[in-house]
Formats: sequence, C-alpha cells, structure tokens
Amino acid sequence: MSRARLAPRKRSRTWKDDWIVCPPPTLPALVRQIGEPLVEAIGFVEALRLMGDGLSERGCEEGSAILRVAEAAQERLRSVQDVWLGLAQEVPSRAGPGRN
Repeated sequence: MSRARLAPRKRSRTWKDDWIVCPPPTLPALVRQIGEPLVEAIGFVEALRLMGDGLSERGCEEGSAILRVAEAAQERLRSVQDVWLGLAQEVPSRAGPGRN
C-alpha cells in the first residue's frame, strides 16, 4: 500500500519578530544603582592617592604625578557624589509613599 505523502509542515513561530520595548529606568532605580560603583571609585582613588603619597615619601618623582592625578580624580568624584547625594535626598519626596 502506498502511503500518501504529506506536505511538509511549516514550523510555528515561538516568538514574535517585533522588538520588545522595555520602559526606561526610573530616577529612583538609577540613583540606587549608581551608589555602590561611586563608593568603589572613591575607594580606588583614595588607594591611588596613598600610593602616590608613599612613593613621594620615598623620593620617587612619579609619586607627585600620581598624587596630582589622584587629587584631580578625587575632586571630580566629590562633585559627582554631591550631585548623587542631592538626587538621593530628592527621590523619596518626589516618588511619594509606596512608589519606586
């Protein structure tokens, strides 16, 4: 007996080809996310400053260059931290109770 040949079936799609649109992050979420990396960056710059200070005390000329770079980076990170602290203080009052 001959068997009837079936037409090859098309596979059903499991997902749509359309892009999935995600909402942009909210300000409170961004403020929470930047806190830890900012503290880490400040710690790294402080370590760099201590290395430069130690090299300067030993008479290495490179120590003063490292100190200048660390001081410049520390100054910029302080201004970023000031802005971050201002946002962190603003966010809860704007979000209201029970909102994120």
